[in-house]
Amino acid sequence: MGSCLLQQQTKLSAIKPTKISLEHTSAGERLSSAVEHLQSVRCSHDDKDDTPQLLATSVVNSSSLDTALELGAKFLMSRQKPEGNFHYEYDWKKKENSDDDNSVRQAGTTWGLAFLHAGAPSAELSEAVLKALKFFEQYASEDKHGRRFVRYPGEEDGKLGTIALLALAHIDFLRSSPMLDAKTAKKLKNHLDGYIKFLLHAETSVGKGDNKRHAFHGRYKHSGEPFADDSAYFDGEALLALVRAARHMGHKNLWETIPRVAKGSWLINAETGLDQGDKHGDKHGDGIDEKELKRMKGFYQWSSMAMYELLQTDKHKFTPFEKRILRYADWRLGSAKFPLDQKKNAAVTLEGLVPAYLVVALGAQDKERADKIGCLLRRSGIPNLNIMQVGHPDAQGEALKASNNDPHAFGGVQPSVDSPKLRIDTTQHQMHAVLQIKQMLTSHGDALLF
Repeated sequence: MGSCLLQQQTKLSAIKPTKISLEHTSAGERLSSAVEHLQSVRCSHDDKDDTPQLLATSVVNSSSLDTALELGAKFLMSRQKPEGNFHYEYDWKKKENSDDDNSVRQAGTTWGLAFLHAGAPSAELSEAVLKALKFFEQYASEDKHGRRFVRYPGEEDGKLGTIALLALAHIDFLRSSPMLDAKTAKKLKNHLDGYIKFLLHAETSVGKGDNKRHAFHGRYKHSGEPFADDSAYFDGEALLALVRAARHMGHKNLWETIPRVAKGSWLINAETGLDQGDKHGDKHGDGIDEKELKRMKGFYQWSSMAMYELLQTDKHKFTPFEKRILRYADWRLGSAKFPLDQKKNAAVTLEGLVPAYLVVALGAQDKERADKIGCLLRRSGIPNLNIMQVGHPDAQGEALKASNNDPHAFGGVQPSVDSPKLRIDTTQHQMHAVLQIKQMLTSHGDALLF
């Protein structure tokens, strides 16, 4: 398993960043520049003896990230049931499973296996992804227009996030060129087409005229009819799925829809709250009401990843998203309501900060912001990734006490340094953040893929 997951990965030592101007750089050059910046940035709380090579040699290295990905993949696959779905939570102290079932969590874990496979293809991961997709297939239906949706057992209404995450799972699995027979490959592509059609069907709007904002219905009836207000989480997940389908799977027709839902969902889920903070002279949360804060938190990492993809597609067309992702990162870093507590898992926040750091903070020649985000990544974000993972050599606290011989716990990620509860969604988000950072530190490509 380890050799499969580590194949085709470049080593950190192979990267030799050069001094470059950031104003007219390609995405690939920015990746190298990011490594150089992380190696050289000196933070205000650095020790005097801290050297620029600290990041590359001890704080994080390619091997430690490979180990995290290998362990995370093992955990998620060990949590998979014979039917293809997953046990939700395992308490390694009580040695008890909790199956608090939820279609969004199940679909998110399916996506987790898919992007792990895309990062390092293996027969084991491919089999697990297909098994999870088959589980959802038995509960899926298509209407007369080919729009595909899921009637999940035990849920009275469908959740749009389930559809978006299944679309992402299909996208990342198929673009990794898995070893599939022609019939299976065609079936999965058809299923993806159906899920994308349903996301388009779920588009809605609020307001009129210049105040009209487009987003997505958050739920749908078992008949396949979308309804209900939008959800910040589902808006972000749906937007990311559409952008990735357009960029990586050839769904060019989606570029007609994407700009209006990208703008609309931003205005609904982020702009209003940020404006409240500005009016109160406070960008960190005290002047923002609880409803808007919840929206901002739910939309954060999904929209940041989507905005990253938009800027990679056409930086000039989507120029406003540079300022938006910067503004959002400022709030997230300084939020008094949702602080970055080093004792709690921060993977969800890192999923949004990595693209902000790479594409905007550096590319915009904003040294103050670049240093701020870079210092967070260097001093706490990246090093703390592995301390809560059971079985990792860098594990600390309670995670270090868990038995490496417990197959249900091995590789799982705790939600905090003190909690023994290992959840599939916590581990999935962690693996995504690890994969982002792994690629940031090792990629020679044109852009991050995850």
